[in-house]
Amino acid sequence: MIKNALPPYDAILIVTESFSERNPEAIDALKKLEGAIDTDKMRQLNHQFDVEKKQPRSIAYEFLVNEGIIEE
Repeated sequence: MIKNALPPYDAILIVTESFSERNPEAIDALKKLEGAIDTDKMRQLNHQFDVEKKQPRSIAYEFLVNEGIIEE
């Protein structure tokens, strides 16, 4: 078994200054995700898609509700 074959799931937000200025609500919403998805959580979410065959929209919705980022 090869360990560390896949890179960590690090993500960053990259937007233009003009987008940020025109869409402050989008930036605020995305900031709520900061630190919410570590490698184990990303693997769990991927498992739901790859193995359990759940729809991405369902996976995302359930995650956001469970994390308290949105209300049900």
